[in-house]
Amino acid sequence: FREGPPYQRRGALQLWQFLVALLDDPTNAHFIAWTGRGMEFKLIEPEEVARLWGIQKNRPAMNYDKLSRSLRYYYEKGIMQKVAGERYVYKFVCEPEALFSLAFPDNQRPALKAEFDRPVSEEDTVPLSHLDESPAYLPELAGPTQPFGPKGGYS
Repeated sequence: FREGPPYQRRGALQLWQFLVALLDDPTNAHFIAWTGRGMEFKLIEPEEVARLWGIQKNRPAMNYDKLSRSLRYYYEKGIMQKVAGERYVYKFVCEPEALFSLAFPDNQRPALKAEFDRPVSEEDTVPLSHLDESPAYLPELAGPTQPFGPKGGYS
């Protein structure tokens, strides 16, 4: 029995949502990035994207070959297409606003799994003493970010 929309079965993160989440974070631009042509994107490091997807789904044997088979499923669903003649280039075929509202209902960005649980070193930490004097900052109250320009293109 499935509750809710089919794209988000029981809270499981779908591959296309994972790709949108990666694309939405500029720090990932060295392995996946928008091409600047509408909703088109390129897997710059396809094996790295597959590895991260494997971590997300707890499937350590994930590779690009397996990931690309999953992507082909989306062609017939009308979610994305392969860009002909360009290696590792795909495009989402729905409207940008629709894509982001489907991927992130209620503006909730998915919490992606960390690459690995590494020990935290002293220089990676911040003292919490300043929290006593200042009001709490809650990023979710700051409002949604707007990844698209006025005409719907990626800014």
